[in-house]
Amino acid sequence: MEEKERNIVDADLLITKIVSGNATPDDILAFSRWLNETEGNKQYFLFLREYFDVDIQADHLQSELAFEKFEKSLNVKNNQLPALKRYMNFRTFQIAASIVILVLSAAFFYRAQNDKPAVKYYTYLSGKPGSQIVLDDGTLVHLNKDSRLSYSNEFGKDERTVELEGEAYFDVSESNTPFKVNIGQAQINVSGTKFNVKAYPDDHLIIATLEEGVISFSQGRQEVILKVNEQLIFDKSKLSLNISTVETSLFTSWKDGVYKYASIPFGELTKVLEKIYNVEIKVGPPYADVVISGSFEYDMTINQILDMIKKSLSYSYKMKNNLITIY
Repeated sequence: MEEKERNIVDADLLITKIVSGNATPDDILAFSRWLNETEGNKQYFLFLREYFDVDIQADHLQSELAFEKFEKSLNVKNNQLPALKRYMNFRTFQIAASIVILVLSAAFFYRAQNDKPAVKYYTYLSGKPGSQIVLDDGTLVHLNKDSRLSYSNEFGKDERTVELEGEAYFDVSESNTPFKVNIGQAQINVSGTKFNVKAYPDDHLIIATLEEGVISFSQGRQEVILKVNEQLIFDKSKLSLNISTVETSLFTSWKDGVYKYASIPFGELTKVLEKIYNVEIKVGPPYADVVISGSFEYDMTINQILDMIKKSLSYSYKMKNNLITIY
């Protein structure tokens, strides 16, 4: 089977799981990623309107399953079906530069006789550092660039559970209801506290930094408690963890639009700049290993930052398209 056909089959499987009510939060995130990967995926989803009565607009995405078509395709009469309320609802609110909100109904089928409401999953997608979300319990969440936060409408009932891919700063409101952050196979448990979590899927490290309160980190049989000004680094590949005392502002200032760095090689900083500004930076000797400290604001351009650092390192640089060469 060719790769393109395999991707279509995988997408069909995800949509089928969502429609059948068997979708997990991971399925919801996978569908979200698939939908935003290419314009072709959106076009394929548009193609499904022949069966799902889908309406995708520029500012938001809405979908309602036309079950009359579905019933006819199965050649089943209406009176042969149980009294079910069936619907499918996809929605993204206004697509702003900072954040996209994707709402997906995961439990599309429920019996009218027990009047069990559908479970909806909300996914917030951040396009720039510092996007803010206020959860129903009053918890304030700052999402960094290329990060996702998801939770269901069950949030706050028996527990307050969210799922994170990427980086987020949490200012958790105090409550007797436990607050949990799921990060792949790991989990952070808190009550009322302020902390930062960095856990991008393609990064082999999970980094948790505590500013106020107490949090616990657990993965498998490992569980540790973090205190104020402590940072945990968990290596997903080695299943090892380390805790140290740090200057927390170095790891949380991004939420205020400032990136701080202290005693790091210039080459390491350029990797950060590549990710923020979507550029490629090649650093010639001897500058890559020079240790520097400082800060910059996210609203500065890449040229402004390089010009600022150049005053200390006395290098030259040239830019062609998205390639920056420092020499």
